[in-house]
Amino acid sequence: MKTSTRIITHAAAVAVGIALAAAIATKPAEASGSAEASLTERATASRESQPGRTVAARKPKAEDYRRAWQAVAAKEHNILDRRSLQLSLLARWAEVDLQGALEAAMAEAWDNDYNPGFAVYGTAGHVLIDAFGKAFQERPLEAWALISSGRFGAGSAILREQWITSLAKRDGGLVLSMLGEMPPGKREFAINAVMNEAETNPAKMKELLAKLVANGSGAQTEDWLKIAAAHLPDGGDPAALREEWAALPEGAPRTLALMTWAASLKRADAATLRSEWERIPEEQRGEAAKAIYLPMNAGSPELMTAMSLVMQAGEWDFLKDKATDDFRFYAMRADPVKMAEWALDLPERPETVEFFHRAVDRYIGDDMPRAKDWLEAMEPGDWHRERGLAEYSQQALRRHDDPEGSRWALDQITDPALKKMAEGWRGDWEKEKGTR
Repeated sequence: MKTSTRIITHAAAVAVGIALAAAIATKPAEASGSAEASLTERATASRESQPGRTVAARKPKAEDYRRAWQAVAAKEHNILDRRSLQLSLLARWAEVDLQGALEAAMAEAWDNDYNPGFAVYGTAGHVLIDAFGKAFQERPLEAWALISSGRFGAGSAILREQWITSLAKRDGGLVLSMLGEMPPGKREFAINAVMNEAETNPAKMKELLAKLVANGSGAQTEDWLKIAAAHLPDGGDPAALREEWAALPEGAPRTLALMTWAASLKRADAATLRSEWERIPEEQRGEAAKAIYLPMNAGSPELMTAMSLVMQAGEWDFLKDKATDDFRFYAMRADPVKMAEWALDLPERPETVEFFHRAVDRYIGDDMPRAKDWLEAMEPGDWHRERGLAEYSQQALRRHDDPEGSRWALDQITDPALKKMAEGWRGDWEKEKGTR
């Protein structure tokens, strides 16, 4: 793969050189120049474009790149060759005329041909966006001013992400210093990009955290630190770290100490997590539970334990906002039996309904007879049983094409509103099957 990539890159570079030589050779005479100068320039360009000669001694100008770009567009190429050639041309164009190169790239169709299966297509939602990584790194403030000018419309969001991703590798401190100029929706992206690059460098992480504190104020800084917490290293003495944050007054240093304590528990087992959390004074347990959850993600083995602590602390809004997506992906890989057992402890609340269904869908769908026995053993009318029956009906239809099993479950539901909803799900299935 590396060899083929080098061949493609080299071929693209050669093709760019040829396109630029042709663009220079065909450049119209300057209206303000003399006839003699015009003839001299055309003769020089002709010599430079002859076989065996190098690309023009005169350094290509913005207009040369624009003509070369148009020539590439006018010529037929297969998609991979065209993209490779465009990427190489844009990268060189950006060195002499960043605005022109950006305008050319963003004028291309980028919202319907992005293919994440090909690395050459970039990573930020635009097939040509990677061409600007070097230019963004070398002239970050010029690039940021262009991106923020409004001239690129909706494409500015994509360019901002590429700017952030490029600069995070070279100058994360600059990215953090620009947080105040970013749209709110891009700040979390920027913090994560920068901190991700520093995860294996403790000294750099410490420096960036200090930068984060210096560039925020009040609650804003604390929110930023909580985003950065996912990247803090584990390790350290939880007991000592707990005493440290508990003794500090409100403010950014306390928040950082709290998140450092929580990070030390990232790899702790369920018993350790719960034991440490129970040592927290009751009035601080909500804050502590949220801190424990924040460094976790869909791959964390104790995600359900952390969610249980958040629920026990009564932090329902936080649970709904932060945990829904994580749990959706977690449930695809976790032990179905363990999840079903956890689901039976969920309290009946609007925030827990989706978690319950996600927690039991595989347990029910993998073994329907087992699931039927499990549901029948529950107390009639219990909300876990009611919701479990609704899920059983869905699994019977969607995974097993078993309308009789679905009917059994639906007939057991006693909650009229839930039964109506589940009957509607069955109706949707029947329409899809053409039986209704």
